[in-house]
Amino acid sequence: MQLFNFAEAILSLERCSEKLFRIHDMYDALDNVYLDLKALFSDDSGDFVYTEAKVILAGLGDATKGTFVEFEKAVQHESSRMVAKFIGYVMNYMKLLVEYGDSLNFLLTSKRNNTESSG
Repeated sequence: MQLFNFAEAILSLERCSEKLFRIHDMYDALDNVYLDLKALFSDDSGDFVYTEAKVILAGLGDATKGTFVEFEKAVQHESSRMVAKFIGYVMNYMKLLVEYGDSLNFLLTSKRNNTESSG
């Protein structure tokens, strides 16, 4: 269960835009093995593992979305005199967003739709 403890520790950290892609990598990794966990731990004691994985997956998804929002806020409120450096940072970030585009798009869209349909 140390893997889950590690994920919980990551989730307890302050959100900052630099962590978005690492958190999302963890989300993708757990999402890719999520159904396999249910097959591997099919007995009653496995319910704990599967349930814990589900909770961690939801937390990583929320952390991904929250971290993306932090990046948005940072861009909106940037008033630094170091505009060229900041633009370079944003452009590099945008390149990574394109690389992660499909999975991030799915995650952000599904979370938004879940929120809209429940409210």
